[in-house]
This record gives sequence, C-alpha cells and structure tokens, in this order.
Amino acid sequence: MKTATADQQGNLLFPELLFAFVAPIGANLESSIEALTKQLKVHDYQVEPIKISDFFDKLKNNIKPQVPLEKSPEHRRYETYIKYGNQLRSDFDRDSILAELAVAEICVRRLKKFRKSVPQK
Repeated sequence: MKTATADQQGNLLFPELLFAFVAPIGANLESSIEALTKQLKVHDYQVEPIKISDFFDKLKNNIKPQVPLEKSPEHRRYETYIKYGNQLRSDFDRDSILAELAVAEICVRRLKKFRKSVPQK
C-alpha cells in the first residue's frame, strides 16, 4: 500500500482522488461509501472519510450554536444540526463554508502524513 503522499519537495507521489457524497439528511450512504472504498483499496488508495457534521462538536466551542446541538432523538439531531449548518453559512456569509472546512481538514491530514513520511533535518 502506498503510504508516503509527497516527496521532499512537496510533489505528490501518486494521484489523489476526492469524492464527495451529498445526500438529504438521514440518507444512508454507508453501502455506497463501502463499495467505493473497497474498489479504491484494490488500486492501493487509502480512503479517509470526512463527515462534515463531525466538525460541529469542535466548532461549537468557538462558535456557539443559537440552538444547542442535540444528538438524540434522531429527529432533534437532524433539526439542530441543520440549524447549526445554516447558522455557520449565515455567520460567515459563505454558502461554501462547510466545504471549505473539509478542504482545510484535507490539508491538515496531508501535513501530518507528509511530516511522518519525510525525515526531519
């Protein structure tokens, strides 16, 4: 399996792929994600899922939700997480803010891997 993602100059060692699954809240994407993961692993790709709503628990410490986030019951989780996502888009005046957070997370993960794969001087 390919583990290093970049050489010492920061050049990618092999192509990276990015897939985004967008679906209505409550839609079960697990079987689609599992099928894609299985196929990508056949070709030696590492799969690192990023779920946007997973950021909310970290974000709420710095950007207080107008409506507290609830994890259960399920319908309350949906309602409060939708409201928080809408609040973030409104607060930042950017409909793309959640996608931008995902891109930032990709950058953070790349840096961590790059530091591990390149010997430090």
